[in-house]
Amino acid sequence: MSGGVLRWVGSIACLIVLSTGLSQGATWKEEFDRICAETVTATSLSAEQLRALVKDSDALLARLASVDDPGKKVYVMRLQKCRSFFLYMLGLKEPSPSAPGAPPSSP
Repeated sequence: MSGGVLRWVGSIACLIVLSTGLSQGATWKEEFDRICAETVTATSLSAEQLRALVKDSDALLARLASVDDPGKKVYVMRLQKCRSFFLYMLGLKEPSPSAPGAPPSSP
């Protein structure tokens, strides 16, 4: 093989490696976008859907702990806010028995 062909093959190999790394990096950002986009419709979501979003948020926060990205801190803070909002909405849909305004429990 000539040197030009080897360079061409090497370039293709580098592109494959880079695109794989970029797609893995974009995956957590896509998951972030999917989760936090639900804050717009949170008032119409069921309690089960809200619990699922809280669970997804927790899973992504754990995953972000191992991500090496300088802008990660911003995403972590925004995701925590989204998660807190889902918990707030869940609390409105399912008030705890000790919460003010909750119906008294029967003995």
